[in-house]
Amino acid sequence: MTAETCWFTVNKVEGRWRNLVTLYKTSVDRNSLPNVEPCTVAFHSDLQALVRYVPQRRHNYERKKGRSVIMERFPATASRALLQAYQDSISSFMDPNVNNREVWDDIRQRLESAGHRYSTVKLKEILTGMIKGYENCQHHNNLPGAIRRHVPFYRELSEVFGVHGRWPHLPTSRTVAMKTNRKFKHRLREL
Repeated sequence: MTAETCWFTVNKVEGRWRNLVTLYKTSVDRNSLPNVEPCTVAFHSDLQALVRYVPQRRHNYERKKGRSVIMERFPATASRALLQAYQDSISSFMDPNVNNREVWDDIRQRLESAGHRYSTVKLKEILTGMIKGYENCQHHNNLPGAIRRHVPFYRELSEVFGVHGRWPHLPTSRTVAMKTNRKFKHRLREL
């Protein structure tokens, strides 16, 4: 090829290829996380055949049984259904006469009727993880000069927390401000 017929140099083509592969690897890493809606990039199937990339963060979300590895992934539709059932049962959580176990069993039954079979313990773990992610995101967004972050289901979680000022399924009020104050008190004790 001569300079007159080609608009791209070798360096430009190589740079664009590296950017495309990096974007593909980032999307594969992101898709390997639980509670994330899958995303795709252009030429996904072609890149999958050429690159054959294994996610780096996958080991954090695996459960090992013997030598085989089973990937546990909570689908986004189940997360939506869990949040909807949680929002519907907030009044039951706030009622002191109702046992929380019964409410969690009701949430589990609602998800089973929607086609998602998980134990109550697993549902509590998933919701706790979503809440921790939301609280960490809130803490990060309140730092001066920080680039704004979002987590999956940010609006739904902020709706619940904004209306009640606490997480209804927890017996005590656990706020982001309390979490931040604890960190600052701990740092002051160290000085």
